[in-house]
Amino acid sequence: MKSVLAWLLLVTFLKGLVWMSVVPLWHTPDEQAHFAQVQNMAEGVTPVYGQPTTSLEIYTSERLLQTARDDMGNNSYTYHPEFNISYTSGTNGFFEAEIKQIPKSDRTKLVITETTAYPPFYYTLASFVYRFVYGADLINRVFTTRIVSILLMVIAVYYTYKIGSFIFPQNPTFATSGAVLVSFHPMFTFTMTGVNSDVLMNTLFTVFIYYSLVFALEPFKVSTILLLGLTYLAGVLTKPTFHIGFLLIIFATLVFIKKHFHALQSWKKYSGAILLLALLVIMASLYAMRIRIAETFNTRSFTLIPEVSFENQAQPDLTFASHLKWTLQHTVREVLPWYWGVFKWLGVTLPRWSNRLINRVIIVAGIGLIMYVIKLMRMKRLSKSDWAILLLAFTASSYFFALTVWDWLFTRSNGYSFGMQGRYLFPQIAAHMLLLLIGLLQFIPQKRQALRYFLVLIVTGGMIGLNFVALQTIIQIYYPNTNLSTLILQVSQYKPWFLKGFFLLGIWSAYLLCLAIFLLQLSKWGKVQILKPQKSLSI
Repeated sequence: MKSVLAWLLLVTFLKGLVWMSVVPLWHTPDEQAHFAQVQNMAEGVTPVYGQPTTSLEIYTSERLLQTARDDMGNNSYTYHPEFNISYTSGTNGFFEAEIKQIPKSDRTKLVITETTAYPPFYYTLASFVYRFVYGADLINRVFTTRIVSILLMVIAVYYTYKIGSFIFPQNPTFATSGAVLVSFHPMFTFTMTGVNSDVLMNTLFTVFIYYSLVFALEPFKVSTILLLGLTYLAGVLTKPTFHIGFLLIIFATLVFIKKHFHALQSWKKYSGAILLLALLVIMASLYAMRIRIAETFNTRSFTLIPEVSFENQAQPDLTFASHLKWTLQHTVREVLPWYWGVFKWLGVTLPRWSNRLINRVIIVAGIGLIMYVIKLMRMKRLSKSDWAILLLAFTASSYFFALTVWDWLFTRSNGYSFGMQGRYLFPQIAAHMLLLLIGLLQFIPQKRQALRYFLVLIVTGGMIGLNFVALQTIIQIYYPNTNLSTLILQVSQYKPWFLKGFFLLGIWSAYLLCLAIFLLQLSKWGKVQILKPQKSLSI
């Protein structure tokens, strides 16, 4: 099975390169703003509050590529998804030479305010790569930094498999299929091939979920406590929303206590470990929030959440119940379609037929999960897999609930919603995809292994197919009505040397070949699992 997993990770990396090649510069979510923070850190520039934060180099490229935004946040693509820059008949774009010749001095001249201001961990990591190719032009530096995101995606897929192993301990094929659902998720692939701190947040939370499961369900190890605490520290130093993971730690601790309740003779050892974890979490949170805590003491006003005011509120009468109702409606109408795919500066989504099909699959899986919960209520004892599923369900629901509460507070303070996007839920994507698979499997009895495998094969193939639908959608909106040779030329423009011409064609061919080998290997291993005797499992 290790060879099948290795092929999946290789395919995930190659898929990332393919998507990276077709998505133009500055067209992944907020890429220019995040790269600006990477650049400032690598160049040793510290912007002054209230002054410009983004370099002349980045702004010049944005003006030439027409992604520079006006005072309303719009550019040539906003509300005009049909717009494209002009292409040449070669592998170099009209303004490619001009962008590559921008002087180094422009990297430290700050002219506009667009840079993000998130915690430093992701930007520190990305700045190492930036410095490694410091002498290269802007295009090479951005796309080389994108490779860091692809590697993080590979790690997230690997840990999804590890999480799936808790759910399907007797069937690694199903665990691998769960990892495939994450790897080939269209919007996740799109997000994880750009320069954005979200990519590290998504990966770290996936790792965090895994170590939470290990802590709650596996024999006690101090190393697990340390890894869980260090992952939490890395997470809160990446995105403030990682603090929501504290809820998962509490739930995992309760499960841990329940499973070890009768081992009272070892209670001192366990209580010490729990206290150690609590200390690591508290230290991580205090360190990550140190600046805001200092501001709170200095100003004597609550500034831990600067976007939220408890004194001057635009909508003080907005109740949580009414906001929750609106959130659920908004989630179905906009957030869910965007969760699966929204591209070209939020102007293009997946084809309507694919979103309708996805919605029906989600409804069926939801019914299956309800059936599973009813079955659990009738059981006297839960298996390790059952506890793992409950942990996944808790982390997914608590994360959504916490974001909803935060958006409610934001709306009360500012008079409008922060604007939830589907990609904000990707820290939980491993839980989402595994729960989807579990829900669908409830309709087939455990003894019907061949039929269960066939269902998983259909779901896995469907996600891979959906990824190609999304890829085709992107190609059509950026490079419409072209044959293969023209497509290669147009995609090559404003790209580094390793994504041009024959190199580009080689990457695409390698991806298709490795994908075919992976599917063949997965199919063979699945047939072996069908013939293998299965232990009785609740799922």
